[in-house]
Amino acid sequence: MKYLTFSIFFFLLYSATFAQKKLEQSPVLSKKEIKYIYLISEAHKNRLLGYDQKAIKQYLEASTVNPKSSIANFYLAAIFMAQKDYNSAVSFAEKAVNLDENNVWYALELADALRFSDKQKSLKIYEKIWKENKDNKLIYKRLEDIYKENGNLEKLEELYAFGLKRCSSCKTEQEKYLHLYNLYVKAKKYQKAEEILRNLQKNSPGNKNFEFLLAEFYVFRGNNEKAQKMYAQLLEKYPDDNDCKFSYFYFLKAQKKHEKLFPLAKSLITSNIDFKKKVEIAEISPAVFSPQEHFQLIDILYKDNPNQLITNTLMAEHILRGEDKKSALPYIKKAVELSNYDFQLVLTLCKISEMTGSFSEMYTDSDRFLLYYPNKPELYFYKGRAAYELKKYDEAQRILKTGKNLIIENPKLSADFDHYLKKIESNQ
Repeated sequence: MKYLTFSIFFFLLYSATFAQKKLEQSPVLSKKEIKYIYLISEAHKNRLLGYDQKAIKQYLEASTVNPKSSIANFYLAAIFMAQKDYNSAVSFAEKAVNLDENNVWYALELADALRFSDKQKSLKIYEKIWKENKDNKLIYKRLEDIYKENGNLEKLEELYAFGLKRCSSCKTEQEKYLHLYNLYVKAKKYQKAEEILRNLQKNSPGNKNFEFLLAEFYVFRGNNEKAQKMYAQLLEKYPDDNDCKFSYFYFLKAQKKHEKLFPLAKSLITSNIDFKKKVEIAEISPAVFSPQEHFQLIDILYKDNPNQLITNTLMAEHILRGEDKKSALPYIKKAVELSNYDFQLVLTLCKISEMTGSFSEMYTDSDRFLLYYPNKPELYFYKGRAAYELKKYDEAQRILKTGKNLIIENPKLSADFDHYLKKIESNQ
């Protein structure tokens, strides 16, 4: 992980005006002090202007004039960090820390530099800073990144627990805790994952989503008894909550309780639940319900949303599973328009027209689609094939020859073109 050098604005401002304040407060200074103040001031200016080499020279000279200058060593470390000379950065950061052990920013600069040579030592410094400065968000973020990188979930939990305790209603902290829950699940540490969810419930009593998630966790773990008990409580507590019902839908699906599942699916499809969740139910319903039940669900969804790409696609897919494939054409045509003429949908429409013998429509549609895709040989094939079936042999031959010249390394498509060109020749 790469770290950028940290320099707080206040520290820069203080440093840049240090010389002026010193002169105002102490009218009588030694030549050595005046030289030191001048060098630090000029080094700061050059550093801010991007003249790093000048700044390095002046900071080094300033530290020679005043060997106890922690600030000169700190900024030398900062410059070398920016230049990715981490060994030099560590050397000067250590000097700065030794000269001022209580300065948080010096210690942080040292920890940042050590990340590239001694990660263990770097981590110890970060943790020491965190212990003494728990309101410092920058150190919190550094530790979070390191614990994630190391896969140290217990330490990450401690960190997030502190964040959640400090702000239990903060969405960011809750999301981090949820991320930790997912990490525990991924690591198959299910007891810890459950503890995380219970902790979220405890610290965020007004957020019912954590209750739903705990019930879903029991489903995932196959603890059906706990899941059933939890859902019974939730449905009693939130009888009109469709998100709760949606979660319960998946529990019933896992239990294969069809007598309860279909009525629930139907009520959710007609509810004000998020449209994406309705689509989710409709998409999985062919594997769960009978064709008649599946049609009931998608028919309701389509009638409520006739101008949605997905509802037209679902209707077409359902019809194509049956015998009357020609009835799917209007839905596929609408889907093509709603998709802004997606090429794969365009090909599907042409293919279904070919399968159902709708050559007049195939001719008209492929001709129109060529305006959008003038270099696609497949569309020339469908138009030429339709022209052939409509007995427009000369036109079919011209279209097929034009399309064949556009083919790039597709033997099967070339063979299809050749097949109909030969048939045309035999009719002439």
